[in-house]
Amino acid sequence: MLKLVIPTLWQEDWETRLESADGELKYLILIQAQMATLLKELTSSQATPAVLGWMILWTRQYNILRGAQAALAYGSGYCLEFLHRITMETYLHIRTIGDPELHEEQYSEKAAKVEVLKRLVAYTAWCLWNDIHIIDDVWKYLDEVWDDSQEDRIQDDLARLRSYEDTIGPLHLVDDKTPAEYKDLHKERLSDSLTRMRLFIEENKELKSWFDELERRHKERNPIRSYFDMIYEPGTSLRERFKEFDTSLTYVLYQRGSLILHGSTFQGSFIWQGNSLSPNLVGSQDIPELLAGEVRTRSEINAKLLASFIREYKEDL
Repeated sequence: MLKLVIPTLWQEDWETRLESADGELKYLILIQAQMATLLKELTSSQATPAVLGWMILWTRQYNILRGAQAALAYGSGYCLEFLHRITMETYLHIRTIGDPELHEEQYSEKAAKVEVLKRLVAYTAWCLWNDIHIIDDVWKYLDEVWDDSQEDRIQDDLARLRSYEDTIGPLHLVDDKTPAEYKDLHKERLSDSLTRMRLFIEENKELKSWFDELERRHKERNPIRSYFDMIYEPGTSLRERFKEFDTSLTYVLYQRGSLILHGSTFQGSFIWQGNSLSPNLVGSQDIPELLAGEVRTRSEINAKLLASFIREYKEDL
């Protein structure tokens, strides 16, 4: 059985960090401290599919808070918009997993627990399936994209070498390896990751059942396009999830973050000022603090939901 190493973050000096902070920064650190203590609740070091599902969400939310702390320190509203978008998506995933607990008319207490654990396993399967397909594509097409002879051509042309290093960096990428050697190393690491993930899936019957369903749908060209499609009726929109979870007012904020996340958008890059445009640098002193407040509010909800999972289901994970 795969073992899960739990970082002892609860032993860090959170009190000193909190004493030296104020405003939204203090709140962000406080939620980090609360999330760190949750790790003490994990009673087993076994990496079961259910506990890994919880750990994926915990890790993402904790890193969001760390990122928000850094972005606030540097006044980066742009990064905070990006992080808020990820926080909202994390909330939708967490809420989807815990939703059976809120429907007493549909689930008994025992049935709700079984369904929540089932959804945690499904979430792990969804994450694994996506990673495997992305890594598999990179491994498969690396030979087509990678040009091993590029190094010789660049080294033989001083002007080309200078241009390459000015725009990309040193020609020798890692540990003085040539591009060809680095490609082989990269493929070896990708192959090792794929082997480890596939072996883990094969060793877990419940996880494999979800994974096989995802594979079947993919091969039939009727893919499951989101985690929500694994749980709810396929084709239901994201808007319906916001409405069902009583968060429809935050849908505008979610889409605003999408403009930042996808990068190549006009609206996300400019601010209208009458008949003129200016770059959207989100740079006033007040805006980062306000955006950090939005990240903090949603993060606090996510942390509480994750806490309820671990305290309610720790013996079953």
